[in-house]
Amino acid sequence: MGFMPFNGEAGKISSGTECKMEFKCLYENIGEVKNIINSIHPYEEPVINIMPLLG
Repeated sequence: MGFMPFNGEAGKISSGTECKMEFKCLYENIGEVKNIINSIHPYEEPVINIMPLLG
């Protein structure tokens, strides 16, 4: 079973608006933040980059 596109038709190119969101959290909360992002993301798999901040 394949994924249906969020916007448009399967097998056809479509375009839309994207936005970048940033979150700051403690390292031990990364799993929880990823779960929240995945639960509200409208389709397939979101791109998540984790970058440690040096303090």
